[in-house]
Parts: sequence; C-alpha cells; structure tokens
Amino acid sequence: NFTVTVWVKAGVQTNGGVLEKSVGTLINTQYLLFEEGNTWSWRIVTPASVFVTVVSSVITTDAWYYLAGVKNSSGIFLYVNGALIASNTSSFARGATAGGVSNQEFRIGALAQNNYPFNGTIDEGYVFNRSLSSQQILALYQNRTDLIVAQETSGTAEVWSSCVTPNDGTTDGSTVCSE
Repeated sequence: NFTVTVWVKAGVQTNGGVLEKSVGTLINTQYLLFEEGNTWSWRIVTPASVFVTVVSSVITTDAWYYLAGVKNSSGIFLYVNGALIASNTSSFARGATAGGVSNQEFRIGALAQNNYPFNGTIDEGYVFNRSLSSQQILALYQNRTDLIVAQETSGTAEVWSSCVTPNDGTTDGSTVCSE
C-alpha cells in the first residue's frame, strides 16, 4: 500500500513522465504517474507485466493540478484536485505488488533512461508508505495541514503531545514540550 502525490502544471501537451519508480533502466516496471496526450495517467505494473492504468479527463495546459495515485489491496485510484477521478479494482489491480522494491530508481520529470521528459512544472512531490484515504487527499489538496481527519486516529482515548525547539537561524533554544 502506498500513495504518491504531486502538484503539476502541464505545458505543451505531450507524453511525459511526472513520477516513476522503475527497475533499473526499464520503463513501465513498477509504477508511474504521467501525462499522456491531454490526460493524466496512473499505472501500476503487476509481477506478470500486466499494465493496470487509470486515466483522468482532459487537462488544460498552464493550469495547476494536484495529483494523487493510490495503490492498496482494493486496487488503484487516481485523484485530481482532491477528487477521485478514476479507479481500477480488477483482480489485476488488487494483486499488483509494484512499489515493493525499495532500492530501485525513482525519477521525477521523466521516465526511465530520461525518456518522455515532462513539459511543465512539478512541485511538492511526496511518496507515502501507506494508502491515504480520500479525506486525507482532499485535506492535502486544500492545504489543511492543521486538520486531522478521522482515519488518522484510532478512535480510542489518545493523548497527543509535541515538543518544539526554537531556532533563531543560528542557535537552537531550549526545547519545550506540551503535557
């Protein structure tokens, strides 16, 4: 289970890689988020080399988009601007194990061997080692980092605390913790 998120603004519409995790120099070997023509695509490759892809609706150049690709035991899911746009819950999608090889290459802005460079701007890419919920993706899209959505807590009595260490740009001050 994992999630990738990124802010992107497409330039001239072409086929271009936004994020890809590959095995060595091979394209389409684990997972990739890319622009294909005038749509966003999220693809997972199964151990049997079956491509499982979901595609967004038509995109506009020079507009910012928040993309999230999710893989979990239910399938693969593509979110655009906080909304679920496409999903694949087939047995191929549910069984895909892409992302499990952690020591392989991860690319931003092109696919393996620097093929299919992305024509546009990429900002704030993240890879989460868990599948985020639709509420968590929406909160990130809305920049609600001050919000804890229900799925992030266990529902039992929890006590949260934090510690803060001030820094004036040169020296750390004394750490203070909440009770």
